[in-house]
Amino acid sequence: MTVDPVRTVVLKAGGNVLNPRDSGLIDGDFLRTLLRFVEVHLLQSYERVVLVPGGIGCELFLQWGRLEGCTEPELDEIGCALINISASIINRAAISNLVDRSVISPTVPKTLDALSQALDKYRLTVAGCAIAHALTSDSLAASIAEHTSADLIFVKNSQPFNGELSFYQDETRSVLKLERMMTYHSSMNEMERAGHHPSLDHLSLRIIRRAHLFCRVLLKDAIVAWRPGKEISGITIHYDS
Repeated sequence: MTVDPVRTVVLKAGGNVLNPRDSGLIDGDFLRTLLRFVEVHLLQSYERVVLVPGGIGCELFLQWGRLEGCTEPELDEIGCALINISASIINRAAISNLVDRSVISPTVPKTLDALSQALDKYRLTVAGCAIAHALTSDSLAASIAEHTSADLIFVKNSQPFNGELSFYQDETRSVLKLERMMTYHSSMNEMERAGHHPSLDHLSLRIIRRAHLFCRVLLKDAIVAWRPGKEISGITIHYDS
């Protein structure tokens, strides 16, 4: 008899989703909606869920650090630390808001080993793993998905690359072409800047291709409009084998 492997999804919601640019406020309503989405929808479809937040307010600190002469690797460390802080707050929000609190890891894993241990015991883990040279929470989520052999979902404020048709494989804009995105990134300057993330950062795309991750992009408005029992179709990222 064959046993189906445990299904895991890594759900990444970046800082600009939880703290919309220039708003100066944390979007508490969206956070509660996201937690309901995790509880009711994802826990019905997956055995394990890893929720990866972004570094809320990260852009301000990175700009400040550059003014003070921080190197890009140092800024990368700052960004990872801010993701850890965000994860701790969101973890507390999850424990406060979700009905079955026993499914939630009570601590935020800060290493991949600690994450693996948490996933052995809990169905939902909020992760703030500090991984060297994780340029944004995109690449952090992709690294975690690779480590856990999980599906990967990015939650974005807007359609990737502003809906530019050349990035899509079909007219319905439901499939993104990985190779096209990677070619675009390689043509840009300052590729190694911490926090540099035009829609999806280049390191996350490399990991998706290397690990053959199943990956989707969900729009924030779709989750806000979601209700229990309603399916949400995401934009799939197609990688070449």
